[in-house]
Amino acid sequence: MSADDAVTEALWQKARADFAADEPQRAFIEHCRQSGRLPEAARRYREEKERAGAEAAELIHKRLAAIAILAMSELDAGKRSPAPRRSPPALILFAAVVLALAIYGLVVALRWQ
Repeated sequence: MSADDAVTEALWQKARADFAADEPQRAFIEHCRQSGRLPEAARRYREEKERAGAEAAELIHKRLAAIAILAMSELDAGKRSPAPRRSPPALILFAAVVLALAIYGLVVALRWQ
């Protein structure tokens, strides 16, 4: 058993001791998120939900929902598109000069009428 497995197991035992306590639950879920073990956390909570009474099952259901949201946000973060490329400054300068010449030409044309 690796050190990370031991930490996961210790945090799970603390979380399992009291499903109503927020801090052990958050610590376990956060550890699983940071170590890439959200599926394992969800599995443990699902197994515990099947064994638990109605009150504990409701609390466990909320934790499962939190794990699902975290997992979806991590998937979404991986899909981010790269930042759009900016136009080179020379192209912007060229467009500004062309626009200025067009406005100048329009002003000159209107004055000759």
